[in-house]
Amino acid sequence: MAPPDFPLGGAQILVTRPAHQSDALCTRIEAAGGRALRLPLIEIQWIHPGAPPGPLPDLVIFTSANAVEGLERAWGPLRPLLVRQGGPRVAAIGPATRRRLESSGVPVVLQPPSGFTSEALLERLDAGTLNGRPVWIVKGLGGRRMLRDALQEAGARVETVAVYRRVRTKQFPEAVGRALRAGEVAAALVTSAEILCALKEYLEAVTPNVWQGIILVAAGTRVAALARKAGFARVVQARDPGDEAMVGALVRHLEAHSHRGGFSAP
Repeated sequence: MAPPDFPLGGAQILVTRPAHQSDALCTRIEAAGGRALRLPLIEIQWIHPGAPPGPLPDLVIFTSANAVEGLERAWGPLRPLLVRQGGPRVAAIGPATRRRLESSGVPVVLQPPSGFTSEALLERLDAGTLNGRPVWIVKGLGGRRMLRDALQEAGARVETVAVYRRVRTKQFPEAVGRALRAGEVAAALVTSAEILCALKEYLEAVTPNVWQGIILVAAGTRVAALARKAGFARVVQARDPGDEAMVGALVRHLEAHSHRGGFSAP
């Protein structure tokens, strides 16, 4: 039985974030009494987008913290570029992106209060005021086109600035496979549709049907719906992909399904 200060009670939790973004999440899991099993399912490869696409736009939207880092790697410090008289407004889809921008000295004027998706950003953004105005979306290569399409439909002149690509991991920690085959993994934390797909393929390759018994903590409504559609039976929806929200959703789920708030491994 787990004490109240350590509600995860030794549960082993798969952390599927890219390796360079997993430290804070692993620390939070362990502070709650869990054991973080690092399983980075995608890697980030930086790409150079070329020269800036014309003069600075009215609005620059960063879709992730990786987008901020990728643009800095390509074009150098962002403050001299974006913070100037008559410079663009800057929007961030989520709090991690905002923190990354602010650490570079770039103030953020627009961020959704919750949800932290393209849809949530559009709800806060008066897209009609961008008719005929230039907008940059700084993002990874590929991915959803929803934000770009919606802004173009509103009349904005949208340029996509791709600064990284996601690549599937090909080598996995053997310790994670052993824990899965032994039935010792309680949950997995997933923040994107791409990671969800990679996780299911990995789990099926390690041992058939093991994924059906694992608690799947999904970031937001969209990823949670995709997880259920993929056949995960124990889906817990976190309000957003932040570390606090993901671990908090798991803790609340375990407390709600235990008579005394503790955790017992499957």
